[in-house]
Amino acid sequence: MQYISPCSTMIAALAILAGSGLSAAALAAPTAGTYTGTSADGQGISLTVGTDGNGDLAITSASISIQATCMPGGTTAYTGWGYGQDAVIAKNKFSYVESFDYLYEPVKGTFSGDTITGTISSDVPGFAAVTKGAPTKSVFCKSLTQSFTATLSASASLKAPGVAIYNGPSK
Repeated sequence: MQYISPCSTMIAALAILAGSGLSAAALAAPTAGTYTGTSADGQGISLTVGTDGNGDLAITSASISIQATCMPGGTTAYTGWGYGQDAVIAKNKFSYVESFDYLYEPVKGTFSGDTITGTISSDVPGFAAVTKGAPTKSVFCKSLTQSFTATLSASASLKAPGVAIYNGPSK
């Protein structure tokens, strides 16, 4: 029987890692919790990592502020959206498109350690500016694809799907 020392196993693992071109941080699973940061135009972004209903690590919610140019007219709209999500994280990457009547928002991201880098764009409707009375026309507002960075601001312990935690009555 051949003996393989733990040191030689570790050296072999490090050699494989070095040959892959990836850092240990890039290979580690993302930490569950809330990641906060900004997009290139300075707007806030918050993404929550947790487990989805299948027990997969996923982006489970997002809160994103938007600065978008509206046409016709060239006015700027500032708005924000928060929504639930189920974007499974695979090989430290995720992507999703949030789409409903008032928002179209593709988001892509990659984890490295406790940081997410990625891209985002947003399309939203708005009201055309008026000088008197209620708006009667709408405009189309678009935020071009831009980069974002978010870092882990609050970690969370993962619970198995369906597990409830009871902390007792408050005193």
